[in-house]
Amino acid sequence: MAVQDEINSYKEQLGVDFDNNLYVALMLGAITKRHILVSSSDPSATEVELKTIIGHAWRLQVKVLRVGEGIETTGDDILNFFIDGAQNQSLNAIYVISGMDKLSNTMQSLILEIIRTKKIRYNEKTYFGSELFTVVGVLDDYNAKDKQLFRYLQDAFWFKQPHDPQANSISHLDLKNVESSAEMIRKFKTIGDSINSVVIVPEMKRYIYDIVIFIRTHRCVNTGLPGRCISELELLSKALCVLFNRGFVIPSIIKLASRKLLPLKIKMIKPEHEPSLQWGSDPELVNELMKRMAPQLIVEDVLTKVSPPV
Repeated sequence: MAVQDEINSYKEQLGVDFDNNLYVALMLGAITKRHILVSSSDPSATEVELKTIIGHAWRLQVKVLRVGEGIETTGDDILNFFIDGAQNQSLNAIYVISGMDKLSNTMQSLILEIIRTKKIRYNEKTYFGSELFTVVGVLDDYNAKDKQLFRYLQDAFWFKQPHDPQANSISHLDLKNVESSAEMIRKFKTIGDSINSVVIVPEMKRYIYDIVIFIRTHRCVNTGLPGRCISELELLSKALCVLFNRGFVIPSIIKLASRKLLPLKIKMIKPEHEPSLQWGSDPELVNELMKRMAPQLIVEDVLTKVSPPV
C-alpha cells in the first residue's frame, strides 16, 4: 500500500485529520531507526497529532515528556521518563520530548548518551533500547530563529520536520496505555529491509555529491558539513523511494531529501567572518544579509545552482 493510501485509510478509520508530512517524517524515522526533530508553531497541538499517529493509528506505545520554561528537569526525571513502565527492562516505545531546547546542556548530554548507547543503567538495573526505540524532539521555533540544541545532541537527530497545526486539527483523543504492536514493528522492519533494494545510479550519486560540495563551499556556511551527510542523504533518498513505491532514485526525490536533511546540518557563518568582507563588502549590508539568511534558503540556493543529471 502506498503511503498516501495508508494515511487516508487511517484518517477514515479514526475519523480525524492529521498532517501528512508529519506522518511521513515519523515513518521515515521508524523504518530507518533514526531520531527526528519537529519544529512546531503549537507544540501542544503537535503533541496531540504525534500521539494520534503513533498511539491510535500505529497502536504503538508513545510516551511524552513536557519541559516547561523555568521548570527544572533533573536527571532522575529524564531517566524515569524513559524507564517508567518498561517491561522486561526494554525501552519499547517512541519517546516524545516537547521543549527539549529548554533543558540544560547537562540534561541534553544525558539524552544524547541514551540515544547513542540505547542503554540506561539505573537503580542497579540495565534497560536496553528495542527495535522500536525512537526519540522525537519537539521545538517551538516554527515562527522564529532556529533554536539550537547542544551541538552533539542536535547532530544525533536525522532531520527537522516543520509542523504548523491547523485551527481545525485534533484537540483531544483519549489514549490508554497500550503495548506496542508486534505486527507494526515487523512491518517497519520489512519496509526498512527493502531500502537496500532501491537503486542509485552513478549519475544520481554524483548529483548528491555536487549538492553536498556546493553546501560546504557556500559563502554563508561555517565548518562545512559532516562527511556522513553523503551516506545519510543517500539513505533518506532511498527511504523516500520505498514510501513512494519507486525502485530507483530520481532527482526530485534527492531534492526532497536535501530539503529535509541538510538544513539541520548547516552551521551559519558569523557576519564578521563572511568571505566577501575581505574584498571590501559593506559590513552593515553583510550583517543585514546574514539576518535574513537561513539554512533552508541556503539549500534552495544550492538546488537552483546544481543541475540534475538529464
